Amino acid sequence: MTIYTSNTELRDITLAFEQINAPRSSRPSLSALPKIHYRNAPQVREFLAVHSEINTFLEVSWPVLVKYFGQEVEVVLQVLHYPDEQAEPELVGWIQVYNDVETGMQQFDAFEEEWFLDHAHELNSRFNFNLEFK
Repeated sequence: MTIYTSNTELRDITLAFEQINAPRSSRPSLSALPKIHYRNAPQVREFLAVHSEINTFLEVSWPVLVKYFGQEVEVVLQVLHYPDEQAEPELVGWIQVYNDVETGMQQFDAFEEEWFLDHAHELNSRFNFNLEFK
């Protein structure tokens, strides 16, 4: 038995059931569903519980990520702690890039210039996207 500890997890489960029970024609394709993984899951869950606006931001940004990185885009969330004692921890969304560096950088630059920079202020430096090349 799994015990869900956050509203986010419950919301995700509810959304999944709604999608399963929706008429087949209105269901999103499996490749359109967000592929988000956690690196050090307890820290990420705690950070998202405190900064719940990031969940909404990720939902809104997902179609834009798909536009620039394709249907198979994956993001790994990780909380980073900086050595400066006054620096607040930050959640980073590592966009997984499987093609060459130049293409990945072009995609990221377009995403950043055409969407992310216009919306990043909504999170007060608590969240950022970056690339992780595979």
